[in-house]
Amino acid sequence: MRVCIVKNNSNSKAVEASLLLCSYFEKMGIAYECVDLRDDPYPFECDFDMVISLGGDGTIIRCARFIGYAGVPLLSANFGHLGFMANNAPDGIIDLVSKALADEASVEMHTNLRIDVICEGEDEDALLSGNGEVSKDLSPASRSFFALNEIVVSRGNSARILEGDVKISGKDLFTIRGDGIIVSSATGSSGYALSAGGPLISPDFEGLAVVQLAPHSLNARSVLTGQNDIIEIDVAEMASTRYPATIDIDGDRIPFEKPISKILVRRGDEPTKMLRFEEGLFFKRAAQTFFK
Repeated sequence: MRVCIVKNNSNSKAVEASLLLCSYFEKMGIAYECVDLRDDPYPFECDFDMVISLGGDGTIIRCARFIGYAGVPLLSANFGHLGFMANNAPDGIIDLVSKALADEASVEMHTNLRIDVICEGEDEDALLSGNGEVSKDLSPASRSFFALNEIVVSRGNSARILEGDVKISGKDLFTIRGDGIIVSSATGSSGYALSAGGPLISPDFEGLAVVQLAPHSLNARSVLTGQNDIIEIDVAEMASTRYPATIDIDGDRIPFEKPISKILVRRGDEPTKMLRFEEGLFFKRAAQTFFK
């Protein structure tokens, strides 16, 4: 058993909990590593048996990115403000973790995103495998990214509107004219997508949500896709202007050395496994947060 503890070092309660866990694991003879949220473990393979997130929702997102598609269970303990996705630990962090180690937690499978970006002048065919599906190569050179919540394609710092075309599984859907577009997982539906008018989605939904940002149209609609659909966002015309599109993934702006031409978004190959101790937590917190 190897455990990775990821703590939000700017949160004193999370730091205190990490010290308690380190002492507990040493006494139990469990191998562990403890890292700060600001550390960057992503170049390394996530070869742990469990990752523990000590913080709020932002810490969970960082942990999920570290895990990627490795299928490692993620145990969260809420030390943040809202902690919409995190477990509460009313009897302390040791009690929470010991129950998880004893297999007393249920597992929630959260759909995540696989994002592939094509920049100006690049060959789209190089991104695709022989059967027309998106390649599973996740090397940095492939311009592939993981997201737990969402990708936002927008006009960035420009005052001009974003223009582009959207297809789902090769079929034309609509033309973007507005501030941008969000593609969200069910987990991310309670964040930016919800603020933009998208639906609140149960975490067991395996498709994706497509939500336009401030569209210049009275006919704009949010769309829920099937679990195997691939969403194609073509902004090639913007790439040839002074105001190319920008991309934010789970709140982080992603820089590119060349203008973005096309983005492909699909469901990740392996879901993010979140350990839970309370049934119906999503709807309970949704009722408290969004309907009161």
